[in-house]
Amino acid sequence: MAISRPTLICPGIISWWRPTSPSIRAATARSEKAGAQVLAWVWGTDAITFTATSDSLPGVTRTFHSLAACADEIGRSRVYGGIHFQSANRDGKASGLKIADYVVANCLLPVAALPCLRFAGLADGCPVLRVHGVIGREYGVQATTDFVTWSEVGTVTAAPGGVVCRDQSVPSSPHRFYRVAAR
Repeated sequence: MAISRPTLICPGIISWWRPTSPSIRAATARSEKAGAQVLAWVWGTDAITFTATSDSLPGVTRTFHSLAACADEIGRSRVYGGIHFQSANRDGKASGLKIADYVVANCLLPVAALPCLRFAGLADGCPVLRVHGVIGREYGVQATTDFVTWSEVGTVTAAPGGVVCRDQSVPSSPHRFYRVAAR
């Protein structure tokens, strides 16, 4: 549901900038929370103390004791500035966490774990598989029902975030297994 921003409905709030878009999931909160979460995963901790400076306020610094605390403050600044309601900040941070989870699960895989094949769901009753591999390298996706005879389902070239491969030839067998191999 679109809600007018605070600066547009509260006459007591004065802002030099009047945003024109509705207050739906704050993009700043989303991007900052996603970035903080991915960096925490890369470094293995969120508890990183750092000091930030300001180009527009020389001499002003802010010290944070975690990446999440910085991302949270950045999101709150948009609420304080009358650009978003707190609900948009909260929803933006929630979607940022989902984005970070996707990035970590699909884009930051260790090379030693590649190639990797994941079940991504069903589309029109057909299995959808996501193949992760060394970017630019070609991989074959194979299927079996008995672990003896393997048939090719498709060929993909690895790309950032993985590549989708659909098994259009699902047999009547209730069980089907898949593997991926470099070409």
